[in-house]
Amino acid sequence: MGRPADASFSRASWTCAAGTRIVGFTEDGTPQFDIPRVEGVTHLAVSGASLVAALASGELVWLDNQSGRVWARRPAGTAPVLHSGGGAVWAVDRSTAQAWKLGEPGVMGN
Repeated sequence: MGRPADASFSRASWTCAAGTRIVGFTEDGTPQFDIPRVEGVTHLAVSGASLVAALASGELVWLDNQSGRVWARRPAGTAPVLHSGGGAVWAVDRSTAQAWKLGEPGVMGN
C-alpha cells in the first residue's frame, strides 16, 4: 500500500483544515499543498512525506498531498488525536491512552 515515488513533498511547518480544503505551509509561509478536505476531519498532522488525518469516526487516513486521495484507512479507537514530532506522526486514542507511531500509509507501530 505504498505511495508512488513522486508523492513525497517538502516538510510543511503547519497544516490546517480551512473550509473545504486542507492546506500546508512552510515556516516562511510558502504554500506546500492545497487539497480537498476529507469529511469528518478532527485532527491533522504532517511529518516528512506523511500527511495524516484523524476522523470523527475514529479512523486515521493517510492522504496524498497532491490529489487528496486516501492512500490508506485504519481504525484507531474512538477518539484519536494526532501529533507530529521526532520525525514522525503519532496517534493517541484519548479513550484508551493507546499510542501509535505512524509510518507508511496504513502502518501503525507501537
